Amino acid sequence: MKKIFLISVFLTFFNLLFLANNSVFAACVTGDQCLVSGDKCCSGGQLYECEGMTSQTFLSTAASSQLSNWQALPYADVHDSPTAINVASAGYLGQEYNPAIGSYSIWREVYFFDTSVIPSGAVISGATFNVWGGLMNTITPFDITIQNGQPTYPHSPVVAEDYYYDNYSGNGGSLSTSSFVTGAYNNITITNLTWIQKGAITKLALKSSRDISAIAPTGSEYVFFGGSAQLQVSFSSGVWTPTQNCSTTSQVCCSGTTPTDPCSGATCQCCVAALTYTLTVSKSGTGSGTINGTGINCGFDCSESYTSGTSVALIASAAAGSTFASWSGGGCSGTGTCTVIMNANRSVTATFNTAVCQCSDGTLCNQCRTGSPPNYCDSSGNFVNRCGAPENCGCPSGQSCQADGSCTAPPPAPLPGGNWHTYLSDTTIIAYQGLVPCGKEVCIAPEMNGDEVELVGGIPNCTGGYKEITCTFCHFFVMIDGIVDFALAYVIFPLAALLFVIGGVLFIFSAGDPGRINQGKTIMKSVVIGILIIFLAWVVVNTILTLTGLINPALGWDPTKWFEITCQ
Repeated sequence: MKKIFLISVFLTFFNLLFLANNSVFAACVTGDQCLVSGDKCCSGGQLYECEGMTSQTFLSTAASSQLSNWQALPYADVHDSPTAINVASAGYLGQEYNPAIGSYSIWREVYFFDTSVIPSGAVISGATFNVWGGLMNTITPFDITIQNGQPTYPHSPVVAEDYYYDNYSGNGGSLSTSSFVTGAYNNITITNLTWIQKGAITKLALKSSRDISAIAPTGSEYVFFGGSAQLQVSFSSGVWTPTQNCSTTSQVCCSGTTPTDPCSGATCQCCVAALTYTLTVSKSGTGSGTINGTGINCGFDCSESYTSGTSVALIASAAAGSTFASWSGGGCSGTGTCTVIMNANRSVTATFNTAVCQCSDGTLCNQCRTGSPPNYCDSSGNFVNRCGAPENCGCPSGQSCQADGSCTAPPPAPLPGGNWHTYLSDTTIIAYQGLVPCGKEVCIAPEMNGDEVELVGGIPNCTGGYKEITCTFCHFFVMIDGIVDFALAYVIFPLAALLFVIGGVLFIFSAGDPGRINQGKTIMKSVVIGILIIFLAWVVVNTILTLTGLINPALGWDPTKWFEITCQ
């Protein structure tokens, strides 16, 4: 809190110091406040002088409140309480301890002074805080200290929360009770003049220095104020007054020998001829167009003179059949508006090129497009289907040209073995080879022979053609289904049959040997149990997939339709 306060005081002091030494940078408008008598300021060719400087002393009477807290509690609880027990008219300031009941009392004061009559541009040279001495009752001297909580504290009207000790900080002036007098005003010199609010209400707090340091009293340590408190402020200010207008004579203001507008300072005058600079624009390139700006229409008028500091915006417009390529010179580039500041002679060039006929992807007119579909870019910049003569954009080798100009590859050659698997995509049958059902071209809606894909020469007749399918999470289950089908058809059932035969041979040819009989029975029983487990697992997994929607429920519970997974 203290660091923030010190920083704010430093910045405020720095700003006041800057204004006091550089007051000429304030807006020089007739009647506005100025700070240094005889100072000059110029804007828009009008010279002003700071005149009518006066020194004034302003006296404001305060509206005030007393914030107090008294409780039979430890001192820290009374001191650090966030709220006051009582809010009353100003009177007491300080602390007291009552040993009879073991209670502590603390009184803090807040004041409101109307300082709105002080001009915002005024220089405050001094201020005093005056309080009337009514009574002093203290066994230990303390300082009556001015603190600041602006802009938030105290509130108007005062609230109980304005009592909190940490709402206020700093030392803007103090008076020791050893110098306190009764029956007269006690004057406290304000040392931090930035707390005085120009053109607004100034809010200040008074606290005991021992209260600020949180030192508990051992008895009575307070004073009583009678009458109203006063704030006395001394300040000075003047106003800008027009003295000379040189804009009608094409002159500018100057400070010393350097022409500037606006200028400021004691040497600011209004007698220097305005400097002018020449802007020359030109065109280059194979195309044509115009350049326009204030005073420029190039076209035919490609040069103009401007007063120093003038900003000129240039716009390039390409003619039909041409394009505007870029700016160069004068600090300009690209194809947007070129803005030139005329503080020297400037030259700017606009480059126009002949427009290139091309289609939307950059293919030049009257040429075939590279890629698919192999369309033709005609003389108007539009794509048309030209797979055949006369342009013969053609399709890559091995692909055929379709009516829309696209190219379609022939169906893929069947894998060795010629096994085709199927699954559903919505209601359409998809046929594929291998274990992976996606990420490659598959057969859409093949002709079927029952549940099997109808093959002609090892290749299905795909009524929907071939299309590459993007893999989804559903295709993972299709692949697992294919692996399970392969394992059942080529591994598990053949192996089960072989083991069953082995068990039967051991049983038949046991020659009455109990060991071989039991071994044969065990093998055959294990085979049967294994097949039952596989069947039950098949039923459970199919049920789960049906409930999750991966298997179309419309297929029912026909075992021949189990594991018919449907992918979107």
